[in-house]
Amino acid sequence: MAQPPTNPYYQQQSQQPPAGNLNYPQPPPAYSPYPQDPSKGSGYQPPPSQYPQNPPPQYVNQAPVQSVTYVKKGPAPAQSRSAFGGFMQSLERGATQVLGATERAIDRSVDHYSTSPTLAKFSSGNVISLISKNTRQCLRVLPNGSIDALGQANDPACHFTSFNQGMNVVILRSISNPSFHLSVIQGLTVGLGTGNNNSKFRIHETPDHHVTFEWVPKTGNYIRIHPMGQPAATVGDNKSADTEFWVNLLSGVQVMQR
Repeated sequence: MAQPPTNPYYQQQSQQPPAGNLNYPQPPPAYSPYPQDPSKGSGYQPPPSQYPQNPPPQYVNQAPVQSVTYVKKGPAPAQSRSAFGGFMQSLERGATQVLGATERAIDRSVDHYSTSPTLAKFSSGNVISLISKNTRQCLRVLPNGSIDALGQANDPACHFTSFNQGMNVVILRSISNPSFHLSVIQGLTVGLGTGNNNSKFRIHETPDHHVTFEWVPKTGNYIRIHPMGQPAATVGDNKSADTEFWVNLLSGVQVMQR
């Protein structure tokens, strides 16, 4: 059987070198990836290879890159609750509703008897104007009986005579047309009221001394003005600029009711 050729440069450690002249074969010159350039002289050394010993790996078996689409999952399903837990939650919701209703009732009761320099401007016989917090212009009654909040301070259509009914309930009559009173018809504030019960509004003062007007026949309905100056539906959030007005006393006295 033929023996495999031996490597002349690396011998087994047990092999002894021959006696006499120790002339071992020289290893081949180091591999250079760049050919010698005679024009640069014998001392020119080519630049080292980018990968002198270990060439870059070849990813021949790597799967091609694919685009990934992330799908937003919906909310997790609600966890089932025990009957007792549902009962307690129902009690909590009921208690919150009762407390909210009680708080609103207390607020209304306080408003019935509250006094301030702002509320005193609505004493009977006083002439006032109302400046919308949204438009910074005056609430006015137009000749057709509609309203907006685009009036000027010196326009009589923006002036109202106050008739205080007590407990911070007022009726506001137009100066320019005394047959017109502020009222609510089909969910909108108009100037077509006749001065009866449908023309009554309860005044609520805000912490920054503006006022809101809640329609007495149906609580939760307020005089509301869009930012563009047109009347808005009376039902809505009463803690917004839509419902708030600044009161200017044009003539009369401020009588603090006790």
